[in-house]
Amino acid sequence: KVRHSKTTMISVTDPPPLHRRRGALPSFRSWGILLVLSAAPTTPFVFLQKKSNTLPRHSLQRRSAVVSMRLNPAAFKGSDMTITEYPNPVLRNRGADVVNFDEKLAKKCEEMITIMYQATGVGLAAPQVGMSLRLFVYNYLGDPKRKDLERVVCNPEILEYLGAHDVMEEGCLSSRSECCCGLVCRATEIMVRYRDVRGALVRKKLRGFEARVFQHEFDHVEGILHIDRFSPEDREEIQPELDVMVAEYTGNDGILEITEGVRGALMPPPLRLGYMPPLEDDEEKN
Repeated sequence: KVRHSKTTMISVTDPPPLHRRRGALPSFRSWGILLVLSAAPTTPFVFLQKKSNTLPRHSLQRRSAVVSMRLNPAAFKGSDMTITEYPNPVLRNRGADVVNFDEKLAKKCEEMITIMYQATGVGLAAPQVGMSLRLFVYNYLGDPKRKDLERVVCNPEILEYLGAHDVMEEGCLSSRSECCCGLVCRATEIMVRYRDVRGALVRKKLRGFEARVFQHEFDHVEGILHIDRFSPEDREEIQPELDVMVAEYTGNDGILEITEGVRGALMPPPLRLGYMPPLEDDEEKN
């Protein structure tokens, strides 16, 4: 079972429900995957949804009601850490490199993995739990039984964005999951380099959904949020939810946006009207 954004339950074998949204650009692939780093307490953690560029946007009243239902857990079993939400400045700072690959780091990573599973997610970055470090963990299937797919990523680099792109819908724990989801363009293949929990250097090529998860978490340690990659239309649609989080933030140091210089350097480039990235299907036809 998966949870549809309208809170109905569907089987993964059933036809995906029509997702009524505004802002999907023409020629995008008609089926997408919603990467939700916090979902209902069920697995798997993806939404199969059909996009439309002709149907109206959600009403603000309905979307505001969703915000009230999608609060992050106030606490996690076995941890004092909580989820850091927009507009906390730790989400906007480029994290410091991990220097000490010791038992303390290993325990912290195990704690993050535990939180990731409790939040029914596929990835969690250090800034999302209040630590300004270049560190994240992920299991792209989100299955606690698949320990072989758990990854600890320290001091990551994306060396090369390979091949084509795809456009899928992403959400994030730090903006209350599907409350602030939208279309994000990612590379379908990437070459990466990082150090594992023991400090060993890893260099590998990632493809498909794992590449997308890695890029999402990599953005976090760079001070980038998935909402920074939205088209203006999708950003406008979720702005009421962001405004709620800003109003609830108790500090006076919140950071709402990245600079235009940072936005202009994003790879792949964010979606915008008049821009069509080279999509995977298009590459296959050529």
